[in-house]
Amino acid sequence: FIMRSLDGSFKQIEAPAAMTSGPHMLILRLTRTTQGSGKTVTISDGNRLLVSTDVVFDIPPVVQETFDVGRDDGTSVSDDYQPNTDFPGQMKNVVFKF
Repeated sequence: FIMRSLDGSFKQIEAPAAMTSGPHMLILRLTRTTQGSGKTVTISDGNRLLVSTDVVFDIPPVVQETFDVGRDDGTSVSDDYQPNTDFPGQMKNVVFKF
């Protein structure tokens, strides 16, 4: 998971091991801590915790970027990806709950 600010800086959170191939139910939780701009990022696969870490990161109240899945139009997520390029894998049944 990558959190990118409007000034171009980013925080990258990743699990210590790669996931196996096949279907997964990924759950991302971003919870504010009681300390200013601190947040806890938790990523799980169903009930299995993959990673949980605290980060300090300011998220602006108005975001001018879109939330892209499968293709990142505009600013690339990280230097590992070229902008305006399709995701080479396959995703099905993507659901977002806010």
